[in-house]
Amino acid sequence: MKTTRLIPFLIATGFLVACGSTEGPASSETIPSSSEDVSSATLTEETPSASSEDTTSESSSSEDTTSESSILSEDSSSEESSEEEDPFLTIAEAKEKEANTSVSVKAMIASMTSSGFYAKDDTGYTFVYTASSGIDLSGYAIGETVQIDGYASLYNFSHQISSYKDENEEVHPVVLTKVAEAVSFAPEFAPTTIGTLLDNDNLDASIYGTPVKARGYVYYAGEYNFPYGIKDESGDSLLISRYATLAFDPSSLSSLENLYVELNGFVYCYASNAFVLTVDSGAALEAEQMSDVEAVNAAAYYLKNEINGATTTTDYALPSSLYGASITHTSDKPEVLSNAGVYTAPSGPTEVTYTAAIKRGEAEQSATFKITALVASPAKVVLSEVYTAGGNSGATYNCDFVELYNQTDEDVDLSTYSLQNCATGATSTFAVHALSGTIKAHGYFLIRGGINANAAASCAAIEEYDLALDKFNPGAKDYMLALASNQTQVTLDRSGTPVVVSSDNVIDFLGAGKAPAYEGEKCTVPDNAKSLQRIDPEVDTDNNRADFVAATPTPRKSSAQ
Repeated sequence: MKTTRLIPFLIATGFLVACGSTEGPASSETIPSSSEDVSSATLTEETPSASSEDTTSESSSSEDTTSESSILSEDSSSEESSEEEDPFLTIAEAKEKEANTSVSVKAMIASMTSSGFYAKDDTGYTFVYTASSGIDLSGYAIGETVQIDGYASLYNFSHQISSYKDENEEVHPVVLTKVAEAVSFAPEFAPTTIGTLLDNDNLDASIYGTPVKARGYVYYAGEYNFPYGIKDESGDSLLISRYATLAFDPSSLSSLENLYVELNGFVYCYASNAFVLTVDSGAALEAEQMSDVEAVNAAAYYLKNEINGATTTTDYALPSSLYGASITHTSDKPEVLSNAGVYTAPSGPTEVTYTAAIKRGEAEQSATFKITALVASPAKVVLSEVYTAGGNSGATYNCDFVELYNQTDEDVDLSTYSLQNCATGATSTFAVHALSGTIKAHGYFLIRGGINANAAASCAAIEEYDLALDKFNPGAKDYMLALASNQTQVTLDRSGTPVVVSSDNVIDFLGAGKAPAYEGEKCTVPDNAKSLQRIDPEVDTDNNRADFVAATPTPRKSSAQ
């Protein structure tokens, strides 16, 4: 069976090495079959007594026989002794064993992950899952030779050595024994293309754990289990396991997003028809390290993925070169955004399509991308940051908060204003929270919501704020939030789709998640550790998705500038 070209959204169906669950490559849960009985019998052969007259010749014959017997006995004993002294399987042999078969392997630690390590001997590599065995890998080192006593297992079609649970849920762990001190060692990562890797027979156990070197653009896949993947100039995609080795911090992939990289890693099988890479090390490639074809394709990929979909209310700085390739841009609406990205305010939001001609050496490529020219609203007080997951699992703070920003040149008295929140149900109405206090010109104003009494101790408390609204508690995932100029309840016109605000007292509005009403496009709610933050507090384009981004919360009170 051949693998298919990997589509990023396969990630919705399962996981891989160290990612099938949040614990990493899991051991098999199946009870091992009982061992076969092995019996042996010792045969005794009686020798008849010899006559006296044949004593001499028999004696001679006896000596010869004894000598040969002794040699045979020594050879046999030597073979048996050798077998007894070397009961270990090779990694290749261990991969051929049925699941839950007891195996003993002597191998070198090649690379460590947060849930186990890759082991190597002369026959290849395999993954050893230690997370459920209580093994502290900090006491081991890469290059160290160990005896691995565990059980053959099959996880997402990948062969590994792990523990297992019996019918009583008792864990039979992997046991490690140090055999030799660590020596200087680094896996040899063989260069390959993503297409070549995907063309392997994924039922061939020998491919799992193979160290390879692959090149491509790092793209964001949008899922927790598979945060990133790489895609080469042929369009072939390979997902990256979030369980990178300890030598390579998975978070460092964030700094490589949309860059052309070279990654070293170990092959693992995901589901039944897709390979992934557990990253050991990697780095972005400089222009001189890339071929002309790689450079122009990387530039095209950057334009189509990094710039495409951008919005602007000012001149847009279009890149004239990337990766050593020259780029010229042609706009289909130069009266709004010129070929050079010069902005002229349109009467309303206007989508501009650019065609880029990319060239380096003899290699050429073209790319099409879109930028939307928006019209900034007049200066006013706006919602600048909204955090609604206070006290929830994984939350940063034990309460919700809303941060306001004053875009005007004058201080604003908030005593007539209100903050109003509404759930996303078909009949939900806005809860009105009266404000008080003054927000300085071009300053912030922090409103603390109700404290979650069930918040974990790890959640931080907001000690400094401008106003506390103990009854303010919008939904964590789906909500509508309005900043109103007075304290009259905001109403919605639900007769059409999308739902629209029918009140004229709304100064700023934010719709998130399943919100039926929003400005322009609604926001996707971030995870509990992040808030929605206005990209530029001085700019409001009346488009929630264009104005806000998910990021680590940064609550600022009136003294913050």
